[in-house]
Amino acid sequence: MSRLLLLSLIHILGVVTVALVVYWINAEEKQREETAAKMVIHHMGEAASSQINRELKQLRRHVRLFSEEYREEIIQLMTESGNEELYKRLKNRIEVYIPDFYAFSVAPPDGEVLFDPFKEAIGDLCRIDMRHTMEGEKSAAPYVHPGPGEYHIDIMVPFDMGVAGEHGAQGLVFVSVKPQRFANILSDNQHHDFNLYLVREEASQLIEVGAGGVRSSLKRSFRLEAQELTRIGYRAAIPDTRWHLLAIRSKEPGVGVLPRLMSAEFVVVLIYALTALLSLYWFMRCANRDARKETAVRSAQDLPSGVAASGVAVGPEVLDKTVLDGLVETIGPDARELYYELLDARDETVSEILSMIAVGEYDALGRLTHQLKGSAGNLGLLALAASFKDLEAAAADRHGERSEGG
Repeated sequence: MSRLLLLSLIHILGVVTVALVVYWINAEEKQREETAAKMVIHHMGEAASSQINRELKQLRRHVRLFSEEYREEIIQLMTESGNEELYKRLKNRIEVYIPDFYAFSVAPPDGEVLFDPFKEAIGDLCRIDMRHTMEGEKSAAPYVHPGPGEYHIDIMVPFDMGVAGEHGAQGLVFVSVKPQRFANILSDNQHHDFNLYLVREEASQLIEVGAGGVRSSLKRSFRLEAQELTRIGYRAAIPDTRWHLLAIRSKEPGVGVLPRLMSAEFVVVLIYALTALLSLYWFMRCANRDARKETAVRSAQDLPSGVAASGVAVGPEVLDKTVLDGLVETIGPDARELYYELLDARDETVSEILSMIAVGEYDALGRLTHQLKGSAGNLGLLALAASFKDLEAAAADRHGERSEGG
């Protein structure tokens, strides 16, 4: 029992050790995945932020190139506010520089927007930003305007009228652009585990643009939820705009990873535990067999000596192992079970023999000892078979005496 207890403790310690090792390995794997995720989200955010910044610079450059190429016409338009033909001609030419533009206009130094008197494309927000730009205020930095008409952002380039007007007077060239190009940048850089959004600098929960488009076309609330704000992995201000770029995890860190790791750990520990239980079972079975074999051999040695003390002749050989080995070789390991079954029934057999002697059933005793003699002999228990042979002969003699005296 002490060996079994020791083996059990060793296996329990082994299971705990394996569980701890696997848990440590999984924790390391989780940490590596977390580090890799941070690298991915940082790289993704930087790439998207850089592309948006380049796109805005390119838009401003195109408007500036347009202003320089058509400088004389623009000055003429600012001084001839009723020249619709010139306005239409310039509007068609801006399309060469910015094909997806939404609105085009100019403003002379007095800040009055020309050619949109009913505010059909250039709303109040645009006009406010135009005045701020002419005054050099930061608040004029681009952000998404919801209307009139379509969502858009404004690109405004100051225009020096020079000698053509009052010296040093500043006008403004104004072009509105659809923000889908920024949604495309977000979509191209967005990873499936993260979401990219452009939000307002002063209202960080308000989504301006997402990978799916402007906030009006997003299939979600246009404001970030409280849980999303806790999962922000990257934030960067877009220069010269009122935007911040956010990269947000689509789920909590480790969600999906931990169950997988715990599942792997559970499987490994379960396999080890089952192996340990099978080992314990096999050890107990072998221990029981060894105990039964030891008891049986002791019984086979003890019984003949007892019979010999009563005057029964006993041969010199107690157990012929070659007979048992031959049976095992012929019918397999199950042959040993026959050996154990015969010897395990020793106490019951002795009790039955004594009962028959007590009541004088010598004929039945002869038949029983004859059967036992054959079984013992077939299993190589030579001394035991000899003892049953002597008992059989003694039973026959007593049965004959009773028959003659009867």
